[in-house]
Amino acid sequence: ETEHKGWCDKELATNAHTRTTKTQEIEGLRIDIDSLQADLLELKKDLSQLSVSMNETQGAMANATQLRAAEQAENEAAIADARAGQAAVSDAVKVLQDFYANATKQPASLAQVRRGAQTPPPIFEDGTYTGQQGVD
Repeated sequence: ETEHKGWCDKELATNAHTRTTKTQEIEGLRIDIDSLQADLLELKKDLSQLSVSMNETQGAMANATQLRAAEQAENEAAIADARAGQAAVSDAVKVLQDFYANATKQPASLAQVRRGAQTPPPIFEDGTYTGQQGVD
């Protein structure tokens, strides 16, 4: 019976130690679960905030893309106008160069150019102009 009591005491001590160890493990795991649940809630909150931020950023990007497209169209129109203006200026320079190149070959002055005698207007056909001599 002593032997049996020794074996029972040993088993009780082993069981008590096992219970204590397992209880501590359970408490540690519960603490880990609570900590992970708190982390999960925090991450869900962060995810929600990041989703809102991402939607705002996507909206801003879409708006910026529209603005850039409008500015690009405006810029392309300005470039086309500038090219057309540059072509017109090039044509005008060519015309002026041709004119002045020909002007030096054929000198002309305004005094030399006569188109013929001018005829008086019909109001003066009945005679010469005498002014206001007969008016008192």
